Amino acid sequence: MLLKDSTVVEGMARFVDYGRGLEFVKSNGKDPIVYTYPEIEKIEMFKNGERVTYEYIQVVNQGTTKLAELLIEGNMNLYKFSYLTEGWVTAGPGLPLGGIGAVSVTLNLSYKKIAVGKDLCVKRSNETMARYFKDQSTGASFKQMGAYYFRDCPSLVERIKSGKYKLNKLGAIVDFYNSFCD
Repeated sequence: MLLKDSTVVEGMARFVDYGRGLEFVKSNGKDPIVYTYPEIEKIEMFKNGERVTYEYIQVVNQGTTKLAELLIEGNMNLYKFSYLTEGWVTAGPGLPLGGIGAVSVTLNLSYKKIAVGKDLCVKRSNETMARYFKDQSTGASFKQMGAYYFRDCPSLVERIKSGKYKLNKLGAIVDFYNSFCD
């Protein structure tokens, strides 16, 4: 892990407080040290045998700093946010469970439903905030938003406007930008 003051911390760690911090376990048996996101620049760890990098970033028009996985690094970075959504589904008015004689038993059940979602965003190395290309409040399409954001690379804008590069190809767009644009 790299801290914002350029200190490097190594060892066994785990995410705490829904990813807002990282707890390091000391080998000498002392209390663990918890670092919070304002202190952390970058986290590198092994996940399923592969090195994975995480950064805490803020997205334009989003109020909070979020933990994001760095997928592509260069002049333009590609990040992935994973999140859980929750909801309750109630079965009712009652499910008959059977009974003895004239007595029947019913039970109202509630289920917690959890879904995992993923959002991708981009950030140039000289920008302080990342950008989503899903903005339902403005009604702008990816063609409009992408053409505006990547306007410093006319050949990429041409590919976006022609429909060759769509939002679902954001990884290819970032690779193109890093290879052919300044």
